[in-house]
Amino acid sequence: MKKYYTVLILATVGVFLFATYYRIKPPVFIIKHFRFPSPTEGNIEQSQSEPSMHDVYSNSNQNTSEPIVMDTSGNGLIDSTSFPQQKKENKQILEKLLNGTNKNALIIVKSEKEKDFIVKISEATNKYELPKYLKKFTNKSKSDVELFFQENDFPLNLKNLETNKTYYLTTQDYKHFVTLIKVNELYSVEEIIDKGYLLDKSKFSIPDEILYPYSALRFWILPSFLILCLIPMYFSFQTKNLQSSTERLAISNLQKKTAKVFLTLAILSVVIATLVVALEFDIASGGGAILFVSLLLFVVFTILFFYYRKRAIEFEKIIHGIETLAIWEYEKTFWDNYVDYYLQQYQSINKSMFNIVAIVILIIFGIIILIEPSIAISLGSIGLGLIILLAIISRIVPKLSAKRMKNSEPICIIGKNCILIGRQFHHWGSFGNILEYAQIKKGELNILELEYSYPSRYGRARTTVYIPIPPDKLELAEAIVEKLTKSSS
Repeated sequence: MKKYYTVLILATVGVFLFATYYRIKPPVFIIKHFRFPSPTEGNIEQSQSEPSMHDVYSNSNQNTSEPIVMDTSGNGLIDSTSFPQQKKENKQILEKLLNGTNKNALIIVKSEKEKDFIVKISEATNKYELPKYLKKFTNKSKSDVELFFQENDFPLNLKNLETNKTYYLTTQDYKHFVTLIKVNELYSVEEIIDKGYLLDKSKFSIPDEILYPYSALRFWILPSFLILCLIPMYFSFQTKNLQSSTERLAISNLQKKTAKVFLTLAILSVVIATLVVALEFDIASGGGAILFVSLLLFVVFTILFFYYRKRAIEFEKIIHGIETLAIWEYEKTFWDNYVDYYLQQYQSINKSMFNIVAIVILIIFGIIILIEPSIAISLGSIGLGLIILLAIISRIVPKLSAKRMKNSEPICIIGKNCILIGRQFHHWGSFGNILEYAQIKKGELNILELEYSYPSRYGRARTTVYIPIPPDKLELAEAIVEKLTKSSS
């Protein structure tokens, strides 16, 4: 088990570091939405926030004042002497747009797939209008139509593009335009700021989710780590001593079943909390409450699992004969006499508790009635109802417990830190449980009485255990009391 957790921790750290620091390799192709200016606009020059104009996209031997048109369905340049026929206003705009000493690179796409790609980007006014398969290439923190492609993902068949140059891609009807920039130097937003490149138009920032493509995996690392840590716990109830022991009493370990139930609930809590974040539940519409409750239940169920796991291991020890002080099996008549004694003791304790609570209710309700006589009837009825309810509970619960004890296996196993009597299992020595005393009460039925305390909301609560001593085991019982007393001191 130690090797498993060592490997798991190292693998988790390795995956986290990989997801955090792995960066994509250049080049990256940046495609932006470009609004084609209308002929009525007086000034068609781009603002400083728009991509700047660059040299003509051409072969090294080509030198012409005519704009270059690229047919991306073929292998390179086609007719560069004129544009196809178009509407007069579009032609006028193109002439103005492409006029100047530094000609603009214009690329016309002709294949249906590439045309569809340009049209969908050009028609989108924000990234939410893009098709689903394109949204993963956008900046998650912005709504702009700006896409970032690695070379393997780039859908256009363009070659020999110069870096940091702005190109204009259009369809044959000149109605849809996008800009394209090939970038070889990749910087995050933080790096652009730190290096002083904020005003440098030749430097481009790449969104973190694009630059670090596996960074989103870090969200899944923690829940995956927790689940992988918890799953082996289903098989963690066997210690080395138990594995070497071959003898085992045929008694069902209810502590183990309870521990596994809480472990399953802890894992489900992690899954639910993870899904709330992964499915982007609205925090204000209940998602936050579900997340908080799931995390809280995960902590509670995990604590309860380890509590019952400890009890289950101690249970397995005593039924395997490990750290066992005594195993007593009883005849039916003797067991029935013990159950009667057990019922009397339980009823006596409950009667005392009932009397105390009833007196407190009478005092509190009596004071309120004296202060406000107008509510005497209604408040008196409520107080009387509470007392009757407590009286019924204090009588029924001991009888149900005694009936369950009578139907259980007539056996008692006393261990160093625990006792199994019938189906009841009591454990101390961990989680703040302390053995307070152990003594023998002699009488018609000799009883080994133990009391242990445990932390509760209002201090320490106490539980008393009554164990019937077989007639021929009184000396052994006295030796057990001495051992338990020494171990608890």
